[in-house]
Formats: sequence, structure tokens, C-alpha cells
Amino acid sequence: MMRRRMITSRRYCAAAAIVALGLALGGCGEPEETLPSIAPMPEISELDQQMLSLIEWIPGEDGIPLLAFQPPIDVLEPATRVIWEGDGESIDEGDPIMFQFVVYNGQDGSVIDSTYEQGKPESLIVTPDTTDPVLFEALTKVKAGANLLYATPGTFTPAEGEDAAVPGTSSGANILAITVELVAELPPAASGETVAPVEGLPTVADSDNGPVIEIPDAEPPADLVSQDIIKGAGAPVEEGQTVAARYTGWIWDGSRIFDTNWAEDSPAVLSLDAVVEGWKQGIVGHTVGSRVLTIVPPGLGYGGAGNEVVPPGATLVFVTDILAAY
Repeated sequence: MMRRRMITSRRYCAAAAIVALGLALGGCGEPEETLPSIAPMPEISELDQQMLSLIEWIPGEDGIPLLAFQPPIDVLEPATRVIWEGDGESIDEGDPIMFQFVVYNGQDGSVIDSTYEQGKPESLIVTPDTTDPVLFEALTKVKAGANLLYATPGTFTPAEGEDAAVPGTSSGANILAITVELVAELPPAASGETVAPVEGLPTVADSDNGPVIEIPDAEPPADLVSQDIIKGAGAPVEEGQTVAARYTGWIWDGSRIFDTNWAEDSPAVLSLDAVVEGWKQGIVGHTVGSRVLTIVPPGLGYGGAGNEVVPPGATLVFVTDILAAY
């Protein structure tokens, strides 16, 4: 289905590591006991929370947080600790947020990355598809203005040889100091100026279950077609961005729906670097808030092979509501 090809399961990169990665915690004093390895242990979550509690959050110059801890620090599984829950808008599943972060290396206490140095905050649509489950749970319990720590385990390297004196070494945890700056709500659907339909293209109408279309009894266009149905007032979507969208996909021959996410609780969060090429080309340049009709020829869709639901050589028709882009 389109969902298997078009939607990435998680977003990873230096900044997205914040979202999908985590931080380790450290302490201002020596732990009472050195953990021998990362092998499963009882009450791992409690141990990790205890480690996180040893990290001191210090408001630095211009509000940039400083983390004080005694390295090396590691955790056995992802963990979070809320420093301050915030006093702004609450965060619900599907909400876009803007946030700043500083990433510390738990092995030596150095700063690995920082949005403050990049000069702009990161943005994220908070869904299970885009966010590590531990961080997702923490974010949906805080509000705008919140400060929180998020830690993930370092890379463990086992010792060589059966008689090694120590079981192995760790690179140290990644420790993120996250500040949520802004929370917004996604609209339920596209909104803006209605665009006159183009003669010969499928017609689009509303229903309780999202847009419906009527495909003409004619040969499909040979080339990609991308037409606004509703023109939104937001910024144009750019190459390489991630978009939040509601969509339905039809097969031109037979007017059969092969995928839709209108019945789901949250919009789809789609990286434009990991989608069907024709859908990508049909979305880039259109503004946030728009409803876009895209006709994708086989060469920009699933080609001559098709897949389990799309027949070989099929022309596809998408109606997409672009709700956010970052």
C-alpha cells in the first residue's frame, strides 16, 4: 500500500535524534555501584531514572541550558525526566511543536549538537510515527515552555576473549536538554481559496470520510499533473521537508481506493525523501493549507511492477490536504 512506501516509521538525523534519540544522564557524584554491563537487569527504568536525577539543569546565558554531571554516564534504555512541565498550551498527539535542544556526550560531558548554535529551533509533529515512544509519552504530558531531559544508551562494545577482566565498554549515553518553545494545533483539513476545476481532470467533492472523486471515462494523462483544489495561505512546501497530511489514493482504472489515512486519529507524517516520486513532485511548491489533486503516471509511481494492491502500469490519483511542513 502507499502507506508502506510513502510513510517513514521514524525521523532520524542530528536534530531528529532529539526526537528519536535520547540522552543519557549523569550525576554530580560517583554512583554507589558500577554497572558491569548492559545485560538485562531488574528495575532498569528505576535505575535509569535514578541516574537522570543526578543531572543538574542550570539556566545558562541567553537561556541556553547547561547540564552539570559527573561523566561517564550511561543508561540501559531510553529515559526521560521532566525538569519543568511548562505553563503554556498542552501537547496532544498530532500537534506540531517548536523546540530547542543541547545534546551532551555522557562519556566525556562534551556538547555534541545544539539548535542554539544552528540559529533556529527544530520542529516536530508529535506522533508515534515521528517520535521515540518514551519521548512521545513525556511530551504528551507537558506543555509549552517545558524543560526535559531525554537519554538513550550509548553503543556497547563487548570485550574480546572469554577471560576478559571486564565485560565491555560503552560510548556513553546521549543526553538531550530539551525546551519546548511553541505548541500549535493542526487543522482538521485544508482551508483557503477554492480553485476552479480544470476540464478533463477528476472532480473532487467533500464527504464525511474525506474527499471523494469522480474519474472521467478517458485515458489518463501521460505526464504528471498537480492541481490545487483549495489554495492554502501557508508557505510553499520545499524539497527535503517533512509534511503532515491527510490523503487518499485511487487507481485511475476502476476508480478504486488503494490507500487513505482519513480514518486515522492523526495525519500522516511523510518525509519527502522517502515517498513515491510522483507524490513528492506533486506536493513540492504547493502551499501549506492546500488541497492538491495529483495524477501520477506509472513511471513516477509503482512502475511496471506494481505491488500487492497497485496493478502493474497503474496511473494513480491522489487528493492530499497539506496541513503542515517542516
